[in-house]
Amino acid sequence: MKKHILHLLLLANISTAFAQGNQNALNFDGSNDYVQTGYTGISGNNSRTVEAWIKTTVNSDPSTGAAQHVIVDWGTTATGGRFTLNILWGNTLRIEVGGSGINGKTVLNDGNWHHVAASYDPSATYKFCLYVDGVLDTSANNTTTVNTTSGNTLIIGKRVDNVNYFEGEIDEVRVWNHARTASQIADLFDKELCPNHSGLVAYFRLNQGTANANNSGKTTAVNSISSAANGSLINFGLSGSSSNWVSGSGITLAPDTTVIKDTTVCGGFVSPQGRTTLFTGSITDIYTSSNGCDSLLKYNVTVKQNSFIYQTITACDSFRTPKGQLKTSNEIFTEKYTNQAGCDSTVQTNLVITQTKRTANIASACSHYISPTGKTYTSSGSYNDTMISVAKCDSIITTNLVIYSTAQSVLFDSACSQYTGPRGFVYYKSGTYLDTLTTVNGCDSVVTIYLTILKPDTVTFKETACDSFVSLSGANTWLKSGFFSEKMSNQVMCDSIIQYDLTINYSNQSFVNYDECNPFNTPAGTSITSSGIYTEVLTNSLGCDSTVTVSATITKNKPIITKIGENLEVDLTDLSYQWLDCDNAYASIPSATSATYKPNKSGNYAVEVIENNCKDTSACLNYPSTANLQNIYLIKASIVPNPAQSTITIHNHLESFYYEILNHFGQVMLEDNGLTGNEISISELANGTYYIKVISASYTDYVKLIVQKP
Repeated sequence: MKKHILHLLLLANISTAFAQGNQNALNFDGSNDYVQTGYTGISGNNSRTVEAWIKTTVNSDPSTGAAQHVIVDWGTTATGGRFTLNILWGNTLRIEVGGSGINGKTVLNDGNWHHVAASYDPSATYKFCLYVDGVLDTSANNTTTVNTTSGNTLIIGKRVDNVNYFEGEIDEVRVWNHARTASQIADLFDKELCPNHSGLVAYFRLNQGTANANNSGKTTAVNSISSAANGSLINFGLSGSSSNWVSGSGITLAPDTTVIKDTTVCGGFVSPQGRTTLFTGSITDIYTSSNGCDSLLKYNVTVKQNSFIYQTITACDSFRTPKGQLKTSNEIFTEKYTNQAGCDSTVQTNLVITQTKRTANIASACSHYISPTGKTYTSSGSYNDTMISVAKCDSIITTNLVIYSTAQSVLFDSACSQYTGPRGFVYYKSGTYLDTLTTVNGCDSVVTIYLTILKPDTVTFKETACDSFVSLSGANTWLKSGFFSEKMSNQVMCDSIIQYDLTINYSNQSFVNYDECNPFNTPAGTSITSSGIYTEVLTNSLGCDSTVTVSATITKNKPIITKIGENLEVDLTDLSYQWLDCDNAYASIPSATSATYKPNKSGNYAVEVIENNCKDTSACLNYPSTANLQNIYLIKASIVPNPAQSTITIHNHLESFYYEILNHFGQVMLEDNGLTGNEISISELANGTYYIKVISASYTDYVKLIVQKP
């Protein structure tokens, strides 16, 4: 009931108490005082309203030699780029946008407080409206398009280009994001506002500081909408009645209030609005008035804690509580008391009633048994012991006891090097040992061990191998020289340690290039008859494989001369050439070093070609006769049969030779090594005339072959 009365009294206080704070303003000295805010202003061509209370006696009319005095401005100096509320022609209110403006009618420099406002609505018939003291003063349109930029945030007391400072007092600067109507202006122009009004985007009450006092630390103009957009006082003296905080316009203060109430409670506190705390601290209820302002009811709460005790009590047969209740059975019960803080102390007791009782016990032991009361029994039987329980009650225990005797056993065993007994002891020598185990009844079982220790063997082998070595067990492969060992079982099944003194020799590889003019034999005896890659496996000085890769290039030049027109031409291109005079002991013909040669006289001619330092000479050709391959005559070789169908045999007085079968264009159709008397297959050749070039170690011969198949 007391809490309800307290809440009603506090609510009554809220309904009658209003904040009695300062209603101040700022005095600007007209020299260099201004307030730079963090509010970016409304940009572009969007609707807006700007308001302020002002008081001044300064002349602002340029026609009398005075200058403009700016109340509020933001934007840039570009045409249409700023929104400047000021006093100008005839000392009346003016709104200008950079390039042109709208003038009011009411004189404002009479030393009295005046409310001024300017609104802009791009969709209205008259886009600009000026108000003085809550009444419409002028409405008109401007010739310059409004396009306010965001180059400068809102400034109070000067223009954005740092000229035309205001001289006098300014109070209650407000910016709205819509064009306020005449009735809306009239309703609120003479009242401070709460910051939750719809569309109010910047609001500077300018109530900080103490009027005409030393306010050196009061350099912030609070933006009630967003502290991030607060204003900073620039160049203010902040003392006396000029360039300082001064008394304001005297309009109605905003109905904000804060009531503080100290209260002490037990356990916890619940405010009228349902806010709860279990600890000492503050709780604040917020009440909103009809005009949208918040009032705060703040409780400074001291919470004294109720205490709670939980305890377990054990008693014999019965228990009487501190409040005189008799308990004879197990029970959880609660009793309440008052603690030193004057709050409830709740004691909850878990009562355990222990009755005097008899207990039967079955036990077994090895050799002897010690009872719960310390008595020693060495034989099986039934025994009684009386004990005192935890609750100090008698407990009679009857024990039915079984006594087990110690067991004995013998073990004969052998092992290699060492032996681990049944209980984990390690023995290294033969002998007789005792080990004690535990039986299934938990009693000692003594084992007598007659032990024989066997010894392992050690053998060392000296081994040499190529590249790798596999141990006798097959379990190890070693790739380098060294001393290695492994374990195997000997005849008595003990570890036999095999040691290896191992030398690993390694195989090697090499690569040899041969550039030859004729078939040849390698130093290892391999016969090379054609270009290619060959592999020879030899044995090196360490007895291991030595693999030789042979890259053989055999250059075979088999030049054939033909007469084309008056020239002799050889069938091989891009080589070195030297034409020879067969009739002059094969003498070199000066300057005849190209693939074509035109003799200057009749005779027999040949050509020597050189490729990779390999020389070969063609058969001699008679010039200027028209003979070509048809004029070559067999000298030392013969072919049978001729004409032939599928095979031929070349007979030569030398056993080995190399042959080529050429067509009438000099193209090689078949080639291979041959022996006298061996058959050569010509099944791949079509019917026609061919020439066989037979090459031996000492000469080269040609013979005509006619292939004539049915």
